[in-house]
Amino acid sequence: MSEFVEQIQFVELNMTGSNHTLTFPSNEPIVLGENAEIGLKSYMLWYVFPNISEKYENNIVKIKHNGEWKTVKIPDGMYEIDTLSRFLNRKILLGKDTLNLYENDPKSILNLEVDKSTFHCIVQLDNGVEIDFTQGKLYQLLGLEPKIYSTSERGKHFINITRNLDKLYIRCNLVDRKHQYELRDVLYSINPVAVPGEAIMAESDHPIEFYKCKNRVIREINIRLTDANGMEIAYKENVNLKIALHHYVKVK
Repeated sequence: MSEFVEQIQFVELNMTGSNHTLTFPSNEPIVLGENAEIGLKSYMLWYVFPNISEKYENNIVKIKHNGEWKTVKIPDGMYEIDTLSRFLNRKILLGKDTLNLYENDPKSILNLEVDKSTFHCIVQLDNGVEIDFTQGKLYQLLGLEPKIYSTSERGKHFINITRNLDKLYIRCNLVDRKHQYELRDVLYSINPVAVPGEAIMAESDHPIEFYKCKNRVIREINIRLTDANGMEIAYKENVNLKIALHHYVKVK
């Protein structure tokens, strides 16, 4: 009489960026048994998810100084509001993205700061300085309006400097959550509680949460990193995942 034996096997996946496909040789696919499921055993990545990026169309702003408009292109990165403010002043006044070792930031002609009591952005401008948020989506991070600011003003909306990336979703083409459409391909979700630049890692010390695996013959595994809205994040660093495959094999 045949019996079924439970098996769990692991696949290590090392990827760079936010979208990667691990492809197995055509003659060596992973073949699973009955009731195939997939889960995540462990993960390691870096808390350097950019909130400003060309991919997000929020890396352009125009600033008027000494009667001349200049377009500033902001490098992809993770910016706090004060960091962004210092960058814009350096770029306009010194024409530099970064300072040399013994250089100091110039005196500000504009300042973006957080009103901590209301969580709105305050735009402060020297006389004659204007800042134009009509191109691109940078204004959305700052809770501002898509307009030209020519005088100091408080934003009308709450700041969204994280760009809604309060939770990171690891999505996989093999995951099948039939009753949660918006999460239908989510393998795991992470609340990135860390200091920017630190590693985010976890090894499951509790039972792995498994989901139905779409395929029993696996020829490729695709992983995407997205925000809560399913938009792929502009992540360029290394990610290490240990994927668990749970199934039952018939033995005689």
